[in-house]
Amino acid sequence: MGKLIDKTIILILLIFVAVDMVSGGMLSVLIFASIIIICSNHRLWLIKGEGRSAALIPDVLAAVLAICNPCFAVLLPFVAYDTATYVAEYKESKEKRTIMTALGGIFLLAGVFSMIIAVRSEDIRLPVALFVGALILIAACRSINTSRIEALAKDYLKVQDAFEVHKDLLKQRNSEMMETREKELRMGTLAERNRIAREIHDNVGHMLSRAILMVGAMRTVHKDDDVAEELTVLQETLDSAMTNIRKSVHDIRDDSVDLGATIRDMSDPLRSRFDVRIDIDGSEIMPGQIRYAISAICKECISNISKYSHNDTVSITINTHPAFYQLEVHDYMVSGKSERIDMSKVSSSTGMGLAGISKRVEELGGRVTFSGNNGFRVFVVLPRSSDKEEKKNEASDNR
Repeated sequence: MGKLIDKTIILILLIFVAVDMVSGGMLSVLIFASIIIICSNHRLWLIKGEGRSAALIPDVLAAVLAICNPCFAVLLPFVAYDTATYVAEYKESKEKRTIMTALGGIFLLAGVFSMIIAVRSEDIRLPVALFVGALILIAACRSINTSRIEALAKDYLKVQDAFEVHKDLLKQRNSEMMETREKELRMGTLAERNRIAREIHDNVGHMLSRAILMVGAMRTVHKDDDVAEELTVLQETLDSAMTNIRKSVHDIRDDSVDLGATIRDMSDPLRSRFDVRIDIDGSEIMPGQIRYAISAICKECISNISKYSHNDTVSITINTHPAFYQLEVHDYMVSGKSERIDMSKVSSSTGMGLAGISKRVEELGGRVTFSGNNGFRVFVVLPRSSDKEEKKNEASDNR
């Protein structure tokens, strides 16, 4: 765009010169020829590769016209402008650039020499020739300057694009680092909770259990003494403390289970043989018993896949819905046809692993489906109302 603006300005200046040199129809011819040279050169210069060398043709024709007819000397500034452009920008071939520059320079000099002859023969007035000569120098300088500005603009755009790419990459890496840091903090927190629960269970829990047994024995020995009532109150207090500790340990233990990390760790041995795809949603809000059940089911499924599967892909999907939790463990073939499994030979009553899965799901009020149409698929649905079952189990643990 900068070159077109430069040439338009040169054309306007040359029109004033041409008015002094010619008039009438010849002036229109000069203007028309100038426009054709500008447009054709610009269009040919836009061609990528070595075809760009064809942009020299309009300039050669303009120089030939200037040599043949002094009136066309007003076209020489365009030849000078384009020749300087070849020097500054033509990079497809060094040899061709030299040839194009040489040809442009030769025809330009021939045109200038022809204009000098026309001045001596008084076909062109000296002020007009000097003005055209000045425009030739200005056009060449302006071409080089415009080429440098456009090159700087391109470099700036490249730098800006690279900056945006690096900026996005930096954001992505920062996000990954933050996720990794949060994951490490969470894993450290869960490990510390698990350690605290274990310490309470192993130390305080055992000491309270021993104290309860000792108080029970003392009540038996001193059941008719005056201290019997106080021993009863003491035992009730210890029982209440034991209940609270059990509940606290149970809660801490449930919170310390990261279902996603657990399943990913379980599936690591499969990655050498299978393309493992894991998608877990909403495991953070699952009650502890559901987490342990899903973890145990996944462990059994992964064990069976490792032993019996001849497929190439394993997908483990866990979804949380408003009314139920959903688990799907599926091994299948992506790069070929999966082996069809005869489900009449596969029954939850014949395999201890599948029987254990069915029993565990039934205890939570859910249902499980085994299918073998495309590999082997275990589909489990656990109702969210099973949260109540967890509370019952907590009560039984307290007892």
